[in-house]
Amino acid sequence: MNPTQDEQFTDFLRAKAREGKAAVGYPATQFHQMLNADGGFRTVKQLLAAQRLSSGFSELVLRGRTDLTVEALVVETEWRRHFHPQLLEIAEKRLRRTGYEFKRFEGPAGAAAPQEIIAPVVERPLPLASPDALAAAEWLKVAYGGGLTWESRKEGAQQGETPLRIYTVPEGAQVAIRMNKASPALYVRATSTAGVDVTEAIAAITPIERSYSGLEQYEAPSSLLVHAPYLKPAPTNTLLRLNPEPGQYKRIFELVLGPPRAAGAPGGAGPGENSSVAQRPIDEEEFRRRQERNAETGRQGELIALDWERARLANLVPPCPEPERYALRISSEDVGAGYDIISTWPDEERVIEVKTTTVAAPEFFMTENERLTLAAHGQRAWIYRVELGDAGAKVTVYHDPAPPSTAS
Repeated sequence: MNPTQDEQFTDFLRAKAREGKAAVGYPATQFHQMLNADGGFRTVKQLLAAQRLSSGFSELVLRGRTDLTVEALVVETEWRRHFHPQLLEIAEKRLRRTGYEFKRFEGPAGAAAPQEIIAPVVERPLPLASPDALAAAEWLKVAYGGGLTWESRKEGAQQGETPLRIYTVPEGAQVAIRMNKASPALYVRATSTAGVDVTEAIAAITPIERSYSGLEQYEAPSSLLVHAPYLKPAPTNTLLRLNPEPGQYKRIFELVLGPPRAAGAPGGAGPGENSSVAQRPIDEEEFRRRQERNAETGRQGELIALDWERARLANLVPPCPEPERYALRISSEDVGAGYDIISTWPDEERVIEVKTTTVAAPEFFMTENERLTLAAHGQRAWIYRVELGDAGAKVTVYHDPAPPSTAS
């Protein structure tokens, strides 16, 4: 379900909720809150995957409007084609128990159900998360091109800062990492991407805390059942939960995903590096230290870019009278925005992603999340590349399709 379809589906659900209030007086307050927070598609998947029936389902059944339950709306309308058969089966079982005689929606003959696209989401800082888990996730992104496709932001105040994150690599394989600082956990498939059972090889690295298969498959975290189709337990797929020690993540990833394949993976030559020079392989601990240094470098670059943008506003004709009011660094506050600086002076609006480096190189790395976020803002999207050096800082400004310009 793409964003436009999700918006249409959300509107459809809101209209049905209003119909329920008008017909039987049920306000569906919590349901509206879920729609506002997560949209229709995610809301319905969460309700169907939950082990307990929602209060909305029970209320509508008791008031004689089972046809307005989420279960009926998914089963009986054209929207059913967007949901996994396992979730549809759950919905139908619930409806049968009430005695409701539902009628499955059937589209035109030969119409193929669209494939759900796993879209990446924008990452946010996690100050309370495990440094080792964060380093492992970064290595996964660099070495395998993985992207964050879901995280449990809404599970509670503490879990909101140490969520379960699902990462998807370009080939479609997935791993999930619980970012809890006290006891990070890793969820992987027992069968590698090459079709080999790697359970024993993983057990030789770290104890397997739990496996999910057979009758235990539904005891796996509901978020994985809904948002990680590759990991979801099944008769032919066992899900493993692990608690790796520092330095073990990389070996586990290589077992389940194969050898690293990205040119810029740790231990290989990255952008601007000489690939003919042998590079010393690094482990997660070293990678974590590098990430901490990069975080401070990134903060310094953002402050320099912010000063550069405010100076630009002050030099407009006519000038912006209060650049400090209109150009703001939001990366430390609005962690879900997907960019670092917002500049709102009328007719000069910009959303700015800052890239900072201490090495003179013709390229910089962008994640797929960053590309998608900037693409969504169209002509308002900019990249400010800050190069730090002994002689000072240089800011290079990129605006697609405009050519880059530089300022020292």
